[in-house]
This record gives sequence, structure tokens and C-alpha cells, in this order.
Amino acid sequence: MKSLRVLSLFLAFSLSFSGLTQIFYFEDTETTLVKETNQSPVHWYVEIFSNIQLDSVLRWKAEFFNIPNEWNINFDCQSMSFPAVGHNDSADFVFWSEPEFPQKLIIGAMLNDTPGNGSVYFDIYDPYNREEAERIAFHFFISLSANASLFASDLSSVISLENGVMHNISTTHLSCSIFDSEGKTIHQTNVFNKEIDLSARKGELLFIHLSDQKNNHYYLKIIL
Repeated sequence: MKSLRVLSLFLAFSLSFSGLTQIFYFEDTETTLVKETNQSPVHWYVEIFSNIQLDSVLRWKAEFFNIPNEWNINFDCQSMSFPAVGHNDSADFVFWSEPEFPQKLIIGAMLNDTPGNGSVYFDIYDPYNREEAERIAFHFFISLSANASLFASDLSSVISLENGVMHNISTTHLSCSIFDSEGKTIHQTNVFNKEIDLSARKGELLFIHLSDQKNNHYYLKIIL
């Protein structure tokens, strides 16, 4: 590891001299996973690419947003694996400059039968150049598997959506939460039999979560 740290310092000097400021890049930095609890573990990846022809050391730092405590988050950089990642954890990993296939940064989530909506962010950076950090994001929308048959198709009998306005919300439902593609709550109410105007969100990807008095959960992904 000492030799890799020396290598990283050498790279920082070389890149500064050559005018480059970043030794890696991503083509995609964000993904949204809509799953059910019986599909655990949930996992996905982003690919990381090199701007130079020299192996180096990078660092990741995790940030959780609304991740249930029951979930176990793991991270694999294909050079090292981290089986239990927590909020604000960080570690170094080896970044291969010329692998046979693009190196993947893989997240996994063991759901432990727990539904929820949340995001995990990873800041990826050279340990000696934190200012050039890049953020990758994984957004989770996890519903209870017992309601799989109601996940999308049956919601047409619960609500209707016209011109960006939700109508005809069933009185059997007690709560409604609406999230944007980053998992942030944009609407939450326990009052029904009224319209919810989402017209200002036209063109956006939204997630609707309804729950009833029997603790059934209904999830719907829409693009207005």
C-alpha cells in the first residue's frame, strides 16, 4: 500500500504538470432501482474509466440519505470488497488503468424484508486531490413483495392522472408520499378525496407511495 500511495503522489504531480486535473471519469453517475423486498439483495454498478495509462489509488466516501437501519449496504470496487458500509465510511481502493473490461463500482443492498425509499451517494476522488471528487448515486425504491400484484397495474383503480393532476384517490388509503428521482419527498399528505397538482413537475420521473389502513403499500413510477 505504501508504494501505491507514492504512486498516487507521483500521479498528482504528473497530472498537474501535464495540465490534466482528473485521472478518472464516469459516463453515467446515477441510477434508480425499483424493486421488491423478495428481490434482495439488490445490486447495480457504474463503470469507471481512466484518463492515464497507470494504475493508481482512489478513495470512496459514502453518504446515506433515508436508508433504513435494517438494510446492509456493501460496496465492491473489483479490486477490494467492503461487506458492511455505513454512513460517512470511507476507504482507499486500487484503480486499474487498463483492465480487460471497464472496472465496475458495485453497490449491494441486503433488504432484510424491509421496504423503504432512500439514496446512497459515493464521492470518488484521489486521496491527495479531494477537490476533484465526483459523486455517484444509487436511489432505492423498495416495496413489500406481498403487494407485487398491486405494484403498478392495479393502481389504475386507486388513482387517475390527467394533465399532471392526480384524481380519484381512494378513501381506503390513509397516506400518500411522492418522491423525485433522488428520493427527496416533494409531497406528503394524509388527506384524500382531493386533487394533488403535480403539473409543475411535468417531464420529471416521480415515485408515488400509497399505504392503507391494513398496512398495504403501493408504489408507482411515473413520468409526467
